[in-house]
Amino acid sequence: MKILQLAPPWLSVPPIDYGGTEWVIANLIDELCKDGHDVTLFATGNSQTPAKLKYVYDTGLMEQNDQYWSLMQPALALPALVHYDQAFKEAEKGGYDIVHAHLSAGTDLMKLKFLSELKVPYIATTHMVFPFDKWSNKDEEYIKYYAHNIRLVFISQAQSELYPSDFNKLGVVHNSINLDLLKFQKTPKGFRGEPYLTWLGKIMPWKGLDVAIEMAKKLDMRLVFAGVLDETNHPESIIYFKEKIEPHIDGDQIQYIGAANMSTKNDLLGNATAFLNPISWSEPFGMVAIEAMSTGTPVISFDKGGPTEIIEHNKTGYLVKSKAEMMDAILRAGNIDRVLCRKAVEARFSSRIMAKKYLAMYHRTLVESRPKTLPRKTSSKIEQKTLLLQLDKQKRKS
Repeated sequence: MKILQLAPPWLSVPPIDYGGTEWVIANLIDELCKDGHDVTLFATGNSQTPAKLKYVYDTGLMEQNDQYWSLMQPALALPALVHYDQAFKEAEKGGYDIVHAHLSAGTDLMKLKFLSELKVPYIATTHMVFPFDKWSNKDEEYIKYYAHNIRLVFISQAQSELYPSDFNKLGVVHNSINLDLLKFQKTPKGFRGEPYLTWLGKIMPWKGLDVAIEMAKKLDMRLVFAGVLDETNHPESIIYFKEKIEPHIDGDQIQYIGAANMSTKNDLLGNATAFLNPISWSEPFGMVAIEAMSTGTPVISFDKGGPTEIIEHNKTGYLVKSKAEMMDAILRAGNIDRVLCRKAVEARFSSRIMAKKYLAMYHRTLVESRPKTLPRKTSSKIEQKTLLLQLDKQKRKS
């Protein structure tokens, strides 16, 4: 099968540090290529992939050191528009059997128009929450003009339920990780020999890092966390970090180690007692939860969004409804079988499993895209003769 994968232009595939969507695309392409499919990736020039690579920009827009991208910047969408325009021109002329687009950032909304007019069979995985537009509140217009044509795949059932029925919902395919890159740690080493809690992600108010710090302090435990501060798309995150996070970082009980590459991620997650996920939003999926579980570390999350489909309560972690329940769960983290955490990820969230599900979506889309067989316009000779006799009989009666 000849497949075109369309990635956003902001980060390379896979990403250098943070970037959940880009890792999902990279994992999927690896598996498709292993299966012998002819895959092309339209992404950035610094992407590392076994697929054929096409691009407009040499590096991801967010990775360009001489640029500062912000939603406050009026021309923000223009470079992304060039990327998407060229990507969809490639989709139309490249002789592809199917196109797989990925929506993960605000600028990806412009893909809705391209997708609604695409003549090639396609699916689009949305990694975004709904509503899309929190600034101009134009979701009604997007739905009116484009939704009925958009073939969407969701990364969790919880995410799918947030989207209006106007969209053409194809189903759910959970995200995956490359298990070869995340190492299982049966016995966590702790930090300098002492147990610790951990948190990892993009530092935003709704991801609950402040709550994780609060939990660690109340239980007199160490918290070691890593992540990136989103200074571009969410200005409120800067205020949140300055007021709610930075004052607590003391280099001892509360430690911030910056962005985490794969090596750092393995050490940070694998040697922790528990991973805390005190989210205040309906998270679309929760990549870091399966990353933590793959290293053997149980996940303790508030009971909402995608994590409810990842964590098996009392088996691979705990789903809690309050801070009090979270503190109690932290004290019981040692009861979770770390081997079971790893096996759960292997059974449900491997790249191989995800690729099989997407291939099924591709085949279904190709079948549904075939032209319908037209009904016969002429009758058989016997039917024609019978009809003539009936008409002659009626004529003689009249």
